Amino acid sequence: MCPTSGPSCGTAEVIYQKTDEALQKNAIPWRNCVSLYNAPVNTGARNSIASRILKEHGSIYIHGCPCHIIHNTAKQAGLGFLEVCGFDPEDLTVDVGYWFKGSTNRKGYLTGMCSPNEMQKS
Repeated sequence: MCPTSGPSCGTAEVIYQKTDEALQKNAIPWRNCVSLYNAPVNTGARNSIASRILKEHGSIYIHGCPCHIIHNTAKQAGLGFLEVCGFDPEDLTVDVGYWFKGSTNRKGYLTGMCSPNEMQKS
């Protein structure tokens, strides 16, 4: 959306300024922004893009990216499951992926199982 450069290009101040300029240039209000990626420079409590947005536009609700929040939650749940049961769901997922990757026939069966219309044909 708005590339930055120079020695301070990754700071919250520069990123906020460039984002604000781009939004103003395109007549996009801050209230149309829906989330920020969950990096500390974006959503940290102090000296972040979120803290700068709230300083200028206090009525905006800031939250992290829902996809990253769901991913992090699932990852932590998987690690907890591994700790309790000794079973790693992530390894199972990889193994299942390779199982189907290795066979066109298996992929066909999987498609048939996942698609109600395909099941009726067999």
